[in-house]
Amino acid sequence: NYQKIIDELQAVGGLWEDPEFPPEPSSLTYEDRSIKPNARKYYELHEKAFFLTDGVSKSDIIQGELGDCWFWASVVTIAHSRRLMERVIPSGQYIAEKSPYLGVFRFRFWQFGIWMEILVDDYLPIRNGQLIYARSEAGNEFWPSLFEKAFAK
Repeated sequence: NYQKIIDELQAVGGLWEDPEFPPEPSSLTYEDRSIKPNARKYYELHEKAFFLTDGVSKSDIIQGELGDCWFWASVVTIAHSRRLMERVIPSGQYIAEKSPYLGVFRFRFWQFGIWMEILVDDYLPIRNGQLIYARSEAGNEFWPSLFEKAFAK
């Protein structure tokens, strides 16, 4: 429950770490498990990191190593409806510059006739200092990376 996690973190402090989807090879890759990607908090990857800066558009997205262009095509289609996109990516999510930053992000996916809320922490897989999977064209906007992570979860 998103609000329960928020309330607990505000009471005790600290950043949320997802116990169901930890930053380790079993969550980060489905291929060669001997390749051990690192994971970093996304605000550590850019000095002026943002979750979402100016809405969602197809020009935001650079596909990573996954073959999931079908996924991104559906996201771009959804993005044409601002109301639907706000349902999928709830507003009010941000990072370190605004307070309180708690390291938990929520997304919603329509599955089998109901909205499923998926929570993810802010760890993202990198290799050689670069994001492995989807990223933003802007370089400092991280909604594509976190959205793809939520879908993978």
